[in-house]
Amino acid sequence: MNVSSEKMPESVVTISVEDLLQMGVNEIAAIRMIETDSGRAYGIFSANGVQLGSAPTRDIARAAAVQNDLHPVDIN
Repeated sequence: MNVSSEKMPESVVTISVEDLLQMGVNEIAAIRMIETDSGRAYGIFSANGVQLGSAPTRDIARAAAVQNDLHPVDIN
């Protein structure tokens, strides 16, 4: 089966990379370890990669996300 020669159904919607990055931007907080001038910390990032803050521990970073109505997701 050659998928590239088949026509996509009209119900399929294509989105740009920029649109994909904006999905979940107000709902998800990515939590990952970062290096700061003071040593290791946990960064809190929006879905599009903008750093929202940091915390000294993963638990505090996750709690900060929840307190701000964001769903925390751990990433490496």
